[in-house]
Amino acid sequence: MGFFGAQVTAEGEVLQVEIQPDMVLNVTNVSSGTAAGDLQVATTDTGFLTICNLEDKGQWATNLKFAFEDSPVEFRAQGDGSSFAVTGFWEQVAEEDDEEWDEEDEDALEEALQKMIAEGAQKRKRSRDEAEGEAGAEGNGAATEEEVTLTPEEEERKAKRAAKKARRAARDEERRAIAAAFAQAEKEDSAAREAAEEAAGVGRRVAKPKDRVLKGNLRVMDRIIGNGKPVRKGKQVRLTYEGFLKKEDGRMFDSNMNRGRPFKFRMGTREVIEGLDRGVEGMKVGGVRRITVPAALGYGAKGTKDGMIPPNSTLVFVVEIVGGSSD
Repeated sequence: MGFFGAQVTAEGEVLQVEIQPDMVLNVTNVSSGTAAGDLQVATTDTGFLTICNLEDKGQWATNLKFAFEDSPVEFRAQGDGSSFAVTGFWEQVAEEDDEEWDEEDEDALEEALQKMIAEGAQKRKRSRDEAEGEAGAEGNGAATEEEVTLTPEEEERKAKRAAKKARRAARDEERRAIAAAFAQAEKEDSAAREAAEEAAGVGRRVAKPKDRVLKGNLRVMDRIIGNGKPVRKGKQVRLTYEGFLKKEDGRMFDSNMNRGRPFKFRMGTREVIEGLDRGVEGMKVGGVRRITVPAALGYGAKGTKDGMIPPNSTLVFVVEIVGGSSD
């Protein structure tokens, strides 16, 4: 038994896991990174199925098992910027007689059985012809073909192959049913959560966030829709934020989350960089949005004097509106 851990990142990239004949992979937990999305899995007999949908930094406890017959098992993330940590453990299982046959072994066995049956039939036919004599054989007409029968051992092997195929089909059907049940449960939980948050005056979560591209290649992605009137130009807005470098090492260059007070500025007056000023337009109190600011709407070709933001840097802000004013 050993630990299993893997990171599934970047939409479209597939993580492939090979399973040895004497091992079983147990997946026990899935957790999301900084973006919501779907985790999908495929085996040798099935296409990609969604096994969970998680919000930011969400977790899902599960008990999925994958055996050698399922290998290779493939995982992929769906959702812009989504990433998942998949953990569990490897378990060694005892081999069962006549169970660990792959398709090539089964084909070879079937070919050997057919050859053995044919040779046995020919030998029995020759023995009968010799006993009856050529004259007797001609007098009685052409010999009838002997019906091919299987020995008890051959019948047992055939029954085992059929049982194994039936077990695999039943297991695949069970997995499809489990995946469908989890998807339905996630959908119902999401609907119930949204209703509760709306009743409590909390912003509504966006089920599948997507980037909207604005003028100047400014991109915004709403994660939570706030309440009340949207913030607008000429009015003061108060917010918390975290800022990251997108094309460098992804490090955070600024944040006011631990300063004990929100950051405030008057929209449309160039108190902040243009990308941030325009990026918060239309947000409501309680709303959370990711804003991707190209260099032309940020610090341009020069960057900042202290070197925290290099030249031509694309910036990513995660902001939450905590208040506004009408003054």
